Amino acid sequence: MEQRKQPKRKKQDKFTKSAKGQDCTVNYPGCMFQDGTTRFAHLRDNTTGYGTKEQNIHGAYACQHCENIYSGLKSIGLPAMAIELHFLLAIIKTQKIMIKQGILEL
Repeated sequence: MEQRKQPKRKKQDKFTKSAKGQDCTVNYPGCMFQDGTTRFAHLRDNTTGYGTKEQNIHGAYACQHCENIYSGLKSIGLPAMAIELHFLLAIIKTQKIMIKQGILEL
C-alpha cells in the first residue's frame, strides 16, 4: 500500500510567532479582542487563487471570530469592501506593534 505524502507545513517565523498573546487588531463587530485565540492572519492574495498567502508583512493579529469573518466562514452583514478595509487598517496597526517590538524593521 502506497503511503500518502503529508503536505509540508510552513515553519512559523518571527511574524507569525509574534501573534501569540496579542490582542486582535482587526476588531470586526463582535470581536473577542483578547480571548487567547489570536493568530497571524495573512492578507488574501486574490491574484493567485485560494490558499495562497501574501508575504508575512501583509498580515494582522486576528482572533478566531475576526479571522472567520475575513475568510468568509462567518457573516456579520458588512459589505465585502468594508471587511477588506477593516483588515487593511488592522495590518497597519499590527505593523506598528511589530516595529515597536523590534520584529519589523524599517
